[in-house]
Amino acid sequence: MSSCTLVSNCTDVVPRKTFWPFLKIKRNRKYVKRVRSITKSQSLKGSKYETRRFFASTSVMGPGHIIRSKGKLKMFWISIFILCTSFFIVQSCLLMAIYLSKPTVSKISIVSKEEGLIFPSITFCNFNPIRYSYVDRLNKTGLFSTKLLDYISMSLIEIPDLMNLADYKDLMDGQRELEKYANYINETFSINDFIFDAGFECGEMLRICSLGGQEFNCCSAAKPVLTKNGKCYEINLNSSHNEQLHNPVRPGIDNGLMIIADYHSEEQLFVDTDIAEESLFGDIFQKGFRYSMHEKKEGNPFASEDSTASPGTRVFTALDVEFNKLLENNDWGNCTNNWPLEYEDKREYSSKNCKTVCRAKYFNDSCGCAPYAYNIDGKYVVCTPFQLYNCIKKDKKFPNKNVVLPSCEECGSDCESWIYSAYNSYGGDFPTEALYKLAGRNKSWTPDFIKNNFVAVNIFLKDNSYTYYEQLKATTLSEVLSNIGGSMGLFLGMNIFSVGEIYIYLLRICWVCVSKRRRKEIIKKRNRSSSQITV
Repeated sequence: MSSCTLVSNCTDVVPRKTFWPFLKIKRNRKYVKRVRSITKSQSLKGSKYETRRFFASTSVMGPGHIIRSKGKLKMFWISIFILCTSFFIVQSCLLMAIYLSKPTVSKISIVSKEEGLIFPSITFCNFNPIRYSYVDRLNKTGLFSTKLLDYISMSLIEIPDLMNLADYKDLMDGQRELEKYANYINETFSINDFIFDAGFECGEMLRICSLGGQEFNCCSAAKPVLTKNGKCYEINLNSSHNEQLHNPVRPGIDNGLMIIADYHSEEQLFVDTDIAEESLFGDIFQKGFRYSMHEKKEGNPFASEDSTASPGTRVFTALDVEFNKLLENNDWGNCTNNWPLEYEDKREYSSKNCKTVCRAKYFNDSCGCAPYAYNIDGKYVVCTPFQLYNCIKKDKKFPNKNVVLPSCEECGSDCESWIYSAYNSYGGDFPTEALYKLAGRNKSWTPDFIKNNFVAVNIFLKDNSYTYYEQLKATTLSEVLSNIGGSMGLFLGMNIFSVGEIYIYLLRICWVCVSKRRRKEIIKKRNRSSSQITV
């Protein structure tokens, strides 16, 4: 094509080339060629065919509207579909995250037993764990001095009290007295044996017992146990040879257990004359008894709530019963029924027993011995007060003599446990009729003696029902899948058939990419459908 003007010479007009939108970027011919080859490939054409077919026929809400719409309406449906899909994915992830966090809930119910409930075990202790007559008998040799008694009795106090109240010089003198007595009198002397032998015999302390008005021998259902309070007696009605005591107990004071115990004030050790005031620091201000209601497997019965009774008084203890059932640590919970491998024990597992053994081992590893309070089963050598004080003072584990006990996290909670909450009321002095009735049973039991020594404890159940606390899983896999299915229907209008359609669609896409024969069939179908449209 030619053109002429008056000003310039005639020239050939060359048509201007059309450039890519990004003018300064040259085309990569190899890349463009590769993209074109992919777009023309049979696999991609087959995938497009299957995708159009799926979008046009699926029951999933959204794809059908996108295929049938045009222009701005198509963009609207695409936006809605992307938004709903995002909401569904977020909701599904939240539901799965909640499930994987293993949430739990508590179920509370009231269980009633018309025939009554099994009565708990009762541990009964005297506030005076060391008899004066026993010490007096040991002192016939002249080597069991007051200083030695003071020193041994300090084994019963808590470790913080020992560190704060004890004097290093007094402890060292007491250790010399103990070594002298062991060398000259009793080479096999041990603190555990001394505390056990110095305690009261069952018949001396537990005078009268009755259940529901029926009297029985206290010692037939009691056994001696060594606790941090000295020698105590655990009363378990099911262990008695009397089969009538094995029956469930109905509620009410008339059906409960009555214990009349003898404090033996004549056996009391006096402060300053027999024993120093820092010894037995927690108990020197009290006279009488301490008792606790618990299930049979409990190791240390005075780890939580307990009750006390002073001589000359009547105590009425009403029990409120609870039963806790927790999930095991391998089933969303944190409780266990088995002892940790490092604390294997023949006794039935109890969290309190486990922690006692754990702390005894902790001190044994640090000091070569264990405090009496944690070594009541005699598994390790018992620390004397001087050994314990010296170890804590010098060991770097205990800075500034501050004793931080191990948490013993390996000792999980009990999966099943009975809890007995005590509600006490006090009746004051013994009635005159009761005094003379008791005095008639034994000539040495004068009314004044009974007022100064005897305690009447009545333990009974408040009701014939108990509160049942059960730990349950807050959700299950079926509930999570159900909620995901509900979200799938809400946001995408999908059901189980829609999932099947998506599964078949993905299989067909994979089949197209793998099978050459399938790709040829799709091309034939496209050609056939296009020819029909042309006709």
